[in-house]
Amino acid sequence: MIEIINEYLDLLVYIFPLFTQIGIPLGLTLLLILKGSLSSSYVEIIITILIISIMLIISDCIAYLLGRKYFEKIIKKGVSNKKILEGISSISKKLEENPFFTIIGTRIFLLAFAPLSNYLLGYKQFNFLRFLIYVSFAEIIYTSLFILGGFFVASLLQYIFELISDLISFIFLSLLFLYFLRELYFQYYKK
Repeated sequence: MIEIINEYLDLLVYIFPLFTQIGIPLGLTLLLILKGSLSSSYVEIIITILIISIMLIISDCIAYLLGRKYFEKIIKKGVSNKKILEGISSISKKLEENPFFTIIGTRIFLLAFAPLSNYLLGYKQFNFLRFLIYVSFAEIIYTSLFILGGFFVASLLQYIFELISDLISFIFLSLLFLYFLRELYFQYYKK
């Protein structure tokens, strides 16, 4: 069963990044943790981190370019309220002031806002080369964090399961010992 999950997991883990940073929520973080926990070697982990990071960077660039070309047209057609337009403009300016921490923060802490930051930075015509460098750094950190987390948690979970197994054995043997002590007590001292 694990082999089947691992086989389809590879397919999902390598395709989902293309859609995640465009704004389609697919639960990539959980898949990365699962992929890390099922990885068997460091080489497999490094290759997985590189492939997924490249896919996420491509997806980020697609969202950036879509935001650069179409975001203003969509906003002007879809939003007629001036306050909302002013809010989007002010958010875009704040993103532009500190893009590095915005990109890092939306890749590690506020994952749901990553596509929006891509679109808004494209909309504000942020320098594409700087965007590419920041996003590459952020996506490598994001992917490494969750895949390595899954890898180390898997070995930790195995250790925890062994401890729980030993604890259950200890409790069972302790109860068995207490039962025999009780029987001895009743046998010799109750007479």
